[in-house]
Amino acid sequence: MHPVWLKEFQAFEDKASALSLDTGVSEQLAGMIRRFICPGQTLAVGKQEYVTIIQSNLGIKCLWNAEVMELMWGLNNLKEHLVPDGKSELSKEDCLPMCEGMKFTLNKYGFGDLKPEMVTRSIIEATGLLYETDYIVRKHGESMRYACKHLKETSGINAEDWDLLKLATAIMMAYAEMVRSRRIRSKAARRLDSLVTAAERIYDEAQQALMHAQPGVIKQE
Repeated sequence: MHPVWLKEFQAFEDKASALSLDTGVSEQLAGMIRRFICPGQTLAVGKQEYVTIIQSNLGIKCLWNAEVMELMWGLNNLKEHLVPDGKSELSKEDCLPMCEGMKFTLNKYGFGDLKPEMVTRSIIEATGLLYETDYIVRKHGESMRYACKHLKETSGINAEDWDLLKLATAIMMAYAEMVRSRRIRSKAARRLDSLVTAAERIYDEAQQALMHAQPGVIKQE
């Protein structure tokens, strides 16, 4: 995920003259676009016809696809937080009630029959929270399964068939002992390495002393 922030906001009284197939791109809008688009960058636009207008008039590469539409849907629903007060009114066309991600989450939780006109901001926020929590579970699920092995080593409990919530609860209970065990193991490993190194050095020194103490023994290089 990448953060999105407002670069600049301008209000256009006549939107048709600011950007249209007939008049192209107004000087005011063109100046704003050029201020924030570096050479080689691609501009994401909210409508397919904007691609043709901007590319032909400004020579700036534009992108419009399903992913961009998802982004625009989110920005439109957050516009009240991004633009100055009193200037965030959206047309019914711009403020689409659902995006594909929202539809997917609603279907997953059994609300696929929800009519678009029934969607409220509270429903959007609740659906977003469900999506975020699902993402966190997927993100940490593999690590949790890996932790099963340590849980078994620490407590002798086999949790391979447990669901993630039960597993997370058990790991939290055993976390302190697991951390302590790992720290002790790490210290023990370093200590063992030090002892082995010292033993090898002492052995080599003893062998050298023994060879020098025996007459007639020729040291081979």
